[in-house]
Amino acid sequence: MILASNAPGVVVLGPLRTAVSAPVIGVFPPVAEALAASKTGMVAVLGVRSMVTSEAMRAHADSQRAADSEVTLVNASSLVDLVESFALLSEPDRTQRVVSAFIADLRDAHPDIDVMTMSSTHLPWLKPFFTVAAPAVAFLDPADSVLEQLAPHVSEGTGRTRCIATATPALTPADFNAALAALGTPHKAAIKDSLAHIIMQPTPA
Repeated sequence: MILASNAPGVVVLGPLRTAVSAPVIGVFPPVAEALAASKTGMVAVLGVRSMVTSEAMRAHADSQRAADSEVTLVNASSLVDLVESFALLSEPDRTQRVVSAFIADLRDAHPDIDVMTMSSTHLPWLKPFFTVAAPAVAFLDPADSVLEQLAPHVSEGTGRTRCIATATPALTPADFNAALAALGTPHKAAIKDSLAHIIMQPTPA
């Protein structure tokens, strides 16, 4: 099992591992990796409010940093809507303006930050916008570390991938399918029991 969201990875991974028998891999903000890549020792963790304001996240950040480094926890919840509403696809110019203003404000307040972690499942989708907003800053994706952790559990074979997502009047299955098509995927969602399901063709595991 992969707990592929930073906030629960920080807050509830320990209890979840004790509750299930299967191996559970968590996604964490890559604070140590960010500090290792930083030339200034000043990094930022971008994430949702519930994570960056939690005592667990502060403790995780403090456990990774040296005395002469600084980890700034930044509430980036306002950027999540750009992904959930598919604005990054339907309104790329507005998305760039919003992202650029957000990063400019952050860098004005913390000009020495040279590495940021995109520590929300949504934020890596905005990486092209981040790099335009701040080409001198490195943006790290926490999911990259999952592949190494997952490798011992992978075997050859075939299987089926199913994606389940909730639908709302504002974000319909048609919207979701349009986003999938825009991303170049061949898959299409269908509604069943108020959930959107994607059944993919069997692929190598």
